[in-house]
Amino acid sequence: MDSEGDPDFNLYKLWSNHRRVVTFGGVLILFGAYINPIIQTHKRKSICADIESYRAIRSKENGSQYFYRMSKKLGLNIDRKGFTPRDIGVFCAYYKEGSYG
Repeated sequence: MDSEGDPDFNLYKLWSNHRRVVTFGGVLILFGAYINPIIQTHKRKSICADIESYRAIRSKENGSQYFYRMSKKLGLNIDRKGFTPRDIGVFCAYYKEGSYG
């Protein structure tokens, strides 16, 4: 505020008083952008591990519904009529090989 009570929009003063907060926020945003693909890959690998354990342990009944739900979580665009569990298997094999990046 200046002497008359009006707000003072001096950018230099604003920067000098708040540069630590602005710098920390910028670094935090950049780190989040850097780590986001790693988190997404980990989520997909975790879902693929759940699918493989389901295949090994559970019986075949209601399997197509489970695989359809998991394909939605993986972000695969598979309509209900043309869906096969093999499609998820191919996708998960891609992530197991480590050829995604």
